[in-house]
Amino acid sequence: MCRDFLMAVRSVCHRLVMTEEIREEWERHSSGFSRSWRVAMVGLRKEIPRAPDQIPALDQYLDSLAISDEVRLAMRKDKRLVEAALATDRIVISLDERVRGHFGSGVASVPDLARIIWVNPGVEAEQAIDWLRGGAKLENSRRLGR
Repeated sequence: MCRDFLMAVRSVCHRLVMTEEIREEWERHSSGFSRSWRVAMVGLRKEIPRAPDQIPALDQYLDSLAISDEVRLAMRKDKRLVEAALATDRIVISLDERVRGHFGSGVASVPDLARIIWVNPGVEAEQAIDWLRGGAKLENSRRLGR
């Protein structure tokens, strides 16, 4: 499902936002397919290099969490996706449902999180490819904390 989603991103007019932190993580965890996909995206000029906008309220929220260090660490790792999304189109594509839930729980403390559309291409019910081909609209049903 993820491979099909990435191929749809490449074939439709969507782009990839790549901060330095996201690039470093991508390079550590990428497969042969994802490396060749990214090279194709760069060749098609569909990769947007971007410095993330810092969200102080998000850092304060993460510092104040009374949950496990493991959850806090996972959220810190994925906060780069949230920051890049808020700096661009407000969309996060991720398979991590646990972190999605944790960020969704933070909407009351960090109102900017409610602006994030989170789509998981690994969840068949989300129909991620159809959503993408339909223009990747910012649907309220996909918002964090809904």
